[in-house]
Amino acid sequence: MGRLGMAASHHLQPMNQAVDFRERHQSRLEAKLNPLITILLCGIAYLTSPAAFGDQSDGAHEAANHLVLTSKQPGPRVQATGGQLTFFVHADPKIAPSQRLWIRMDGKPLQRVLPGRVVLQDVPRGQHRFDLALTDRNESTIIGGSTPLFLDVRRYLPQRD
Repeated sequence: MGRLGMAASHHLQPMNQAVDFRERHQSRLEAKLNPLITILLCGIAYLTSPAAFGDQSDGAHEAANHLVLTSKQPGPRVQATGGQLTFFVHADPKIAPSQRLWIRMDGKPLQRVLPGRVVLQDVPRGQHRFDLALTDRNESTIIGGSTPLFLDVRRYLPQRD
């Protein structure tokens, strides 16, 4: 390589390094901004939706219910004393009159419930999946649900003297 070639190569190196530096830092910046942009877009979509303005005239724009099912006993292993197991049901916003809330065990509806304290009877021992299912009035369509609660149920029968 002649003197001219080396000189041209020497002058291009800083420019190539600057391009590499910019590309590396631009991708890092994009990786940091992408979640923020997504959150901002979701917030804008929510704020401009008819539900945010209180327009729930046809029921199609009802706010999604946030459903939470918790066990009275902490931990994955629980005692069903006499076959009874206590849960707490939380729904926000309130369940609409046109909706039904069910507690399910292993995907099968056990009983219709309202938010608050719920006691299930005759819960069998073993590992079970409990969750809430929000249905329409006809109970034919599941509108929403809770995160499942996986419990290892142990049966305890109190001794009678």
